[in-house]
Amino acid sequence: MEWPEIAPYLADVLVLAGVLIITIGAYGAFRLRSIFNKLHAASVVVAFGVIAVSLAAMLSGEPAMITRALLIATILAVTAPIATFSMARSAHYGKLRGDEEKGDE
Repeated sequence: MEWPEIAPYLADVLVLAGVLIITIGAYGAFRLRSIFNKLHAASVVVAFGVIAVSLAAMLSGEPAMITRALLIATILAVTAPIATFSMARSAHYGKLRGDEEKGDE
């Protein structure tokens, strides 16, 4: 098979992988008890899931789509760690652990 014939199938695999990673990360952010574990699950979602979907969009071959996907991946790669660090620092200084049972004060 030539590259143009493989590209749509590779894009489908990347989209499915990205959606699976995002779903697992969302489930982890919902299920985990500690705020720091929740932040870790959310940061993994951004790092791998959204970038996988952006790579799938780049395989379309359209210059406008490639530019948009690169821009989205770049912005997320820069802002996600900053946002995660800010939330973790805020939780740390606020003495928020997030692993207490509801009602246990």
